[in-house]
Amino acid sequence: MRGLVRGNAMSSARASLLIVDDDSLLRVSLSQIFSGMDYEVRSAEDGLSALCEIDRKIPAIILSDLYMPRLSGFDFLAEVRSRFPSIMLIAMSASFFASDGVVADAFYEKGPVSGHCSRSCMT
Repeated sequence: MRGLVRGNAMSSARASLLIVDDDSLLRVSLSQIFSGMDYEVRSAEDGLSALCEIDRKIPAIILSDLYMPRLSGFDFLAEVRSRFPSIMLIAMSASFFASDGVVADAFYEKGPVSGHCSRSCMT
């Protein structure tokens, strides 16, 4: 995903990524990984907190869990898509195993051994 922005346009500026997940360990781990890949990374613990982060600065990419307290990823991603259609959305879940019905450009199936990504975000 390095340098990925919608429309495959590359720029010398760091792509901004917002990671949204109620699992703090996963949030921190993903933040460290993507920071090491030269992304400008911010994070939020749920959909409501993520909306506040978006109000501060609109990211190029959002990586969001689907099952979270206060505002689910389903509702959060739908809201973001309607308000900010240019943001690339990647949904992820360990409990939801199909990408149909998720308002996202790609879906990552979390799992204990390895994940599965459908609707590739690498194109």
